[in-house]
This record gives sequence, structure tokens and C-alpha cells, in this order.
Amino acid sequence: MSVLGRGSVFAIAAAAILGVGAAAVAQQPAAVIEARQAAMKSLGGEMKAIGDAAKAGSITRDDAVARARKIDDVAKRISTLFPAGSGPEAGVKTAALPAIWEKPDDFKAAIARLAEASGKLMVAAETGNAQTILAAQGDVGRACIACHRGFQRSN
Repeated sequence: MSVLGRGSVFAIAAAAILGVGAAAVAQQPAAVIEARQAAMKSLGGEMKAIGDAAKAGSITRDDAVARARKIDDVAKRISTLFPAGSGPEAGVKTAALPAIWEKPDDFKAAIARLAEASGKLMVAAETGNAQTILAAQGDVGRACIACHRGFQRSN
């Protein structure tokens, strides 16, 4: 399997779909939600892969950098993944809670914490040191969990 793995397919699909712009939300909320879900699944997959490899001590600098870059990319694009009209009111199954749009400042703050943590993961990945990478990956995970607690419906 390539260094980038299956998560790349999701990331590429999400980027292609998101390229249609916010105006498409009114016309295609299902496509926007599907792209958002694909990006989040990609983020989760990369988080798991980088964490598993770091724990096993088998992570390479190149693999860590590639995975951290994808995590950082999604983290920095999250605000674009939740345009108005792409919540539960769209009539499409989504775990996104209305709080995302009702409390935009809180949501932006949570996104900022994730983006900061993912930036630090990028720096840690450059070291190639498994323990450094694992610590930074844990910080990203905590930022993800904090956001999920306030803005995602439990499964």
C-alpha cells in the first residue's frame, strides 16, 4: 500500500466536490455533506495510521510528514466544510449539530485549536521521532474530541 493510503482517495474526492463553491450548497446539500464526511473520515484514517505507526515505532519521517500534511490540510479547511444550509435542515443524514451554525464563534475557536494542534503535528512529523509524533498526534486527537463533544451528534 502506498504511503498515502486510502485516505488520499477521500481527500481528493472531498477537494473536488468542495471546489464547486458555497453556492452549490443550496443546489446540492447532499454532495456537500458527503464531501464533508469523506474529509472527516480521511482525517480519522490518517490520525489512526500515524498513531498506530508511531506506537509501533515503525513510522518513517516521510510517512509521518505525508500523513501530518493531510491532517493539517483537512484541519485548515474545516470551516469551509460546514457552509450554511448543510446541517440537519438539509434533510440529509449528518452528525453535524445545529450548534455549528448557532454558535459560530465557539465552532471557529474549536477549529482554531485543531488547526494549531495539526500545525504542531507537522513540526513533530519533520523530526521523524515516534514519541514526539505520538505526543503531537495526541494533541490533535484531543482537539478533535473536544469539537465532537460540542458539535457532533453521538452515533
